[in-house]
Amino acid sequence: MVEGIAGAPDDFELLCRFFCLPGTREEVEPIARYMFSTYITVPVYTEFYRWLGWGEKIQPMLDAWDARDRQKAAAEAPWEAIEQMFIFGSPAEMKERLEAFVAGGITVPILTMVCPPEQLAGMIDDLAR
Repeated sequence: MVEGIAGAPDDFELLCRFFCLPGTREEVEPIARYMFSTYITVPVYTEFYRWLGWGEKIQPMLDAWDARDRQKAAAEAPWEAIEQMFIFGSPAEMKERLEAFVAGGITVPILTMVCPPEQLAGMIDDLAR
C-alpha cells in the first residue's frame, strides 16, 4: 500500500482500517472470513483490493458471492488478505501487529473493535498507544 502513494507530500496521512477481534485464529476465523467476504464484495472495495494486487486471489470468493453462495464465498476468502485487515490475538499480540503496520508506514490506524459490548472499554484501553 505504501508503495502506491510514493511521491505524496511529507505530511500525507495514510489511513488504514483494521478490524480488531480478540482471540486466537481458530476463534475468530469464521467471523473474519464472513466479514471479509461481505466487505470486499462491495464494488469500491473490490476495485481497491484489485488495485492492491489481490485480484486473482479474491476472484474465487467474488464468483461464489455472485452465485449467492455465501458460505463458499467466506471459505474462499484468502487468509493472507484477511490478515492484512483483521487484527486478532491477545491484546499484547494485537498491539504488536498494529505497531508493525505503523512502522511500515500507516500513519493513522483506524480501529474497529469487534467484541461484546462489555469488552469494548477494555479493548480500547489495551490497544491505546
